[in-house]
Amino acid sequence: RMGTFSLCNLLHHTMPVVESYLFIPEELHHHVGMTSRGEIVLFSEIVASDCSKVFVGDTMGISLDLDANTAIFYRNGNPVYRTEDRRLLGSFTPTLHAVGKFTVSLTPTPRIPQGVPSWSSTFRQEPISILKDGLTVEMPEGDITRTIWASTVYSFGVVYVEFSIELLHRDGKITLGFGNRNFCNSATALPYEEYFVLGYDCRGNILSKGKFIKEGMIPYGNGDLIGMMLNFEKETMTIYKNGHPEIVVDAPGVSVGVSPTATFTKGPHSVRLVPMPRVPPPSPRWDVQVSHKSAIVSNFGLTALSGTASGTPMAMSTYVFERGIGYIEIVIDFLPESAYMNVGIAVKGAHESADRILKPDCKHICYTSPIDV
Repeated sequence: RMGTFSLCNLLHHTMPVVESYLFIPEELHHHVGMTSRGEIVLFSEIVASDCSKVFVGDTMGISLDLDANTAIFYRNGNPVYRTEDRRLLGSFTPTLHAVGKFTVSLTPTPRIPQGVPSWSSTFRQEPISILKDGLTVEMPEGDITRTIWASTVYSFGVVYVEFSIELLHRDGKITLGFGNRNFCNSATALPYEEYFVLGYDCRGNILSKGKFIKEGMIPYGNGDLIGMMLNFEKETMTIYKNGHPEIVVDAPGVSVGVSPTATFTKGPHSVRLVPMPRVPPPSPRWDVQVSHKSAIVSNFGLTALSGTASGTPMAMSTYVFERGIGYIEIVIDFLPESAYMNVGIAVKGAHESADRILKPDCKHICYTSPIDV
């Protein structure tokens, strides 16, 4: 419940840090860490307390650049905090300490994350300009279409990128997404097949490889936060609006390596990359791995159906209620009058049972089609 994942400098003092039982080591240990409560500790001082909390199953990482005196903390591959301090000098050793029992494994061959995203001046079409913070771009007034790419290239894991709509011209259009930077010098106008791997415009249209695959979805405008969670293994993307999942789409071909993009049509426009957003939970989907073998999952994991006329096979979702207030909604697409169904919550492993009423250790709470609780 309480712990710190950190780096500790062992060169500038005589007493080893292992002899200290303080939850936050003293300044002489040159301790830089992140606690499970979402706090950032810099040389024995808590400098931030609003980062995402750490839970069982999370993968934590630290990237240390001693030449630039910077450290970046990651949670599940996404940056959560960046700090720069001239005291980040010398040699540091990874450390971990906790209150109570804990089990933690070091990843022997980690893949280094891409870091904090920013807009690239190299992969930018004129007359788009980048402000001094490197995160905000502006498109001047004019009836033209231009695109800018970010400096980061993603090709593995689960990546979440968030855009803030600072200015959207009422007669213009902004398209956000992920694209291949090799086509930066292309003068072709939208849509063009090889340009976008995936795109989402302000009118609620979804593009894949330059073709509209969904139209009239959720639009966005000035002041909105648009998030995109890209899963490279499953080649799917979830689109968020102001922290809420709105759209789930297929994302073929993203494993070639893509960068966040913003395309502006008929400015003026302005978009800001959120450098270290709070990663929202993924949208709920039925998961084959934690569902009974007779439960058939389709439609990007959104639809489940029974593949047998006997027994009571269970489909379970990837959504986990861990803290706070959680809400999930299930639409009953088909249910014969003679059939039986229950909708509820249970712990992992409950799907191994095909019984109508589960054992108490499954912690199953449900609402049945005969209107029983």
